[in-house]
Amino acid sequence: MAGSEPIVLRAFSGLRNEVSGERLPLEALVEATNVDLDDSGMPSRRDGYAVERAGADIHSLWASGDLGLFVDGGSLKVLARDLTSAAIVSGLTPGAPMSYCEVGDEVFFCNGYERGALKARQYRPWGIRPPTNVAAGAGAGILPPGQYLVAATYRDAQGRESGTGEGALVTLDNEGGVSIAVQGSANPSVTEVVLYLSTCNGTTLYEAGAIPAPVAGQTTVATIAGPESELQRPIVTQFYGAPPAGHLVAHFRGRVLMALGNRLRWSSAYGYDLWKETDDLGFHGRITMLAPVDGGVFVGAAGKTWWLAGQAPESFT
Repeated sequence: MAGSEPIVLRAFSGLRNEVSGERLPLEALVEATNVDLDDSGMPSRRDGYAVERAGADIHSLWASGDLGLFVDGGSLKVLARDLTSAAIVSGLTPGAPMSYCEVGDEVFFCNGYERGALKARQYRPWGIRPPTNVAAGAGAGILPPGQYLVAATYRDAQGRESGTGEGALVTLDNEGGVSIAVQGSANPSVTEVVLYLSTCNGTTLYEAGAIPAPVAGQTTVATIAGPESELQRPIVTQFYGAPPAGHLVAHFRGRVLMALGNRLRWSSAYGYDLWKETDDLGFHGRITMLAPVDGGVFVGAAGKTWWLAGQAPESFT
């Protein structure tokens, strides 16, 4: 309009909606989209977003040092600094949030359905399931007559060993040996079957030797012939199994902790692949948080936070 003076707005007082728009002062904002106001009241366009990595269903981003991990659909992928990625594990349950736990140079992960471990960006199965359907009987050898316990475990090239049960009982009426039939493991990292035997009428299992692992689905038969003097190293993995597939994982003073529904489970001390089903605590509801600190562990479950005080799970109070 001719003769009108320009209106200069040097600052805005922010969005206001307590009265109708025509009654507001000039410096009041009635509507603003994607706008930020600084401390002086000056507006600026809000920064937007740009797609860096497109995927089917990306979630569960985690990083430590120069290692970045995330889930894309049914794959666990490693994320590089230039935002390129590569799949290292496939076949995961879609939509299941992944939990990660770094211990030394390894990262353990689980999502309630699958579990695994990474070292130097290389995947390996987490834990080795013990042999099943192990059959034992009398064979040829120089063991004295009596009763013997016999068992077998699987072992990989790095020396990680599976657990085993209480063992089979074999009775030798005369001098002889003990034969044992073991099926191959479905775990591709298994390279050996370790054989264990007790002394005559003894109850402790000792390593009696190792044989190459048979192919998965096949069975190999070995005979422990003796003498008893060759039984040296007592078994340390008896009654342990592979870890479960929990939904949360954390590290606490040489143990890996895992939430499995409403149960808190833990590994053996510094034996992160070895787990006992009896090593667990129950809570009144699904566990939603594991937060270890120096003197214990905070556990979130059923809308409450529980404090487990102690230096080891067996002594939590």
